[in-house]
Amino acid sequence: MKNKNKDILNISNEERSYNGAENIKPILEYLENPQNKLKIIHIAGTNGKGSTANFINNILIENNYTVGMFSSPAVYAPNDRFKINNININDTDLYSYYEKVNNISKKLNIKLHEFEKATIISFLYFYDKKCDFAIIEVGIGGTIDATNVMTSTVVSLICKIGKDHTDMLGNTIQEITEQKAGIIKENGTVILYKQEEDVMNILIKKAKDKNNTIIIPDFNIIKILKHDKNNLKITYKDFIINLKMINEVQIYNAVMAIETVTYLNKIGYKIEEEKVLKGLENSKMEGRFQKVNDNPVVIIDGAHNIDSVKALNKTLKEVYPNENFVFIVGFYDDKEYAKLIEIMAPLGYAFISCMPESERAVESSDIYNLVGLFCDKVHNGKTLENSLDIAINNYMDKKIIIYGSLSLIRNVIEYFK
Repeated sequence: MKNKNKDILNISNEERSYNGAENIKPILEYLENPQNKLKIIHIAGTNGKGSTANFINNILIENNYTVGMFSSPAVYAPNDRFKINNININDTDLYSYYEKVNNISKKLNIKLHEFEKATIISFLYFYDKKCDFAIIEVGIGGTIDATNVMTSTVVSLICKIGKDHTDMLGNTIQEITEQKAGIIKENGTVILYKQEEDVMNILIKKAKDKNNTIIIPDFNIIKILKHDKNNLKITYKDFIINLKMINEVQIYNAVMAIETVTYLNKIGYKIEEEKVLKGLENSKMEGRFQKVNDNPVVIIDGAHNIDSVKALNKTLKEVYPNENFVFIVGFYDDKEYAKLIEIMAPLGYAFISCMPESERAVESSDIYNLVGLFCDKVHNGKTLENSLDIAINNYMDKKIIIYGSLSLIRNVIEYFK
């Protein structure tokens, strides 16, 4: 963003809204409800939302559709969150929409949080640009999330659910699931990631109560043909799929995307199998098991909750068997960070603690003290940049893995640029 605009939509440190959906409805009504004029694919869940959205987005683009995608978080600038066919909104348009939303909120005397402003902008932008589809990723939860304001969707997806944002969504997996299930609309279609029985029971009951068609991918028929540091090749039904996103969890996110576009094809949207495979293969995302340096090997993964860190652990063992790693870690204070360290500790040769750039970040000294319970070689790097210096100066013969927060992605990538 240009300097005068650099602070707009900077939601990383903002006070969160507990009732975003209700808060923005009067604004959207004033704007004649653009969200209800879009063909929306709405995606909730704790893990995999962004990757699943990315897969669907690229498949639809390959099939010649114009696709808007609203996602979180931004990596480099607020523009990152609003894409049409993988091109970010430009500075001029973003600032214009931002001013428009601000002026209406003042006129109606409604205080908006930054994520709520961003949500409204996404609906306006995708409608104005005549997108064939709008892929909308939930911010937090479902029921109360600002994105949950449309009267219907083309299809809704609920990805893997875990314990996260417990300060807003509840302390149990059941309470969190109830919140995520809030995106299910009356008489719609929902695609459900197959997971724990108690979670599935809640999701299926909610879907049946709202008279939904329910699609559940059969993960049991997936076969892994190849998995190494460069490629992940699988079969699912009649599809032979090559993925450049090699973290093993991407298998299931890709299958969720396949079921989504198969459904779209069934209801009349032209989707070609060859273009499905091309869209999947060409998909990549920053901060999802992303190698950012070769010598030494440095990988950034945004894993920041128990399920995603377990998945990272499994992928490291698959791709780099019998190796120990140098981990650079930084966490937000609402995460179960002691557990996130414990999961990785058996693979750790050394740990370096850092502090993400956020008021919600845990002090690096606190992480340093905690990591010392699990590993002998521990450094307090304080900043991410200093932590990378320590790692590269002391452990050139090891692979360096950064995890703990999506907010670390930008700084890592900028460091190596």
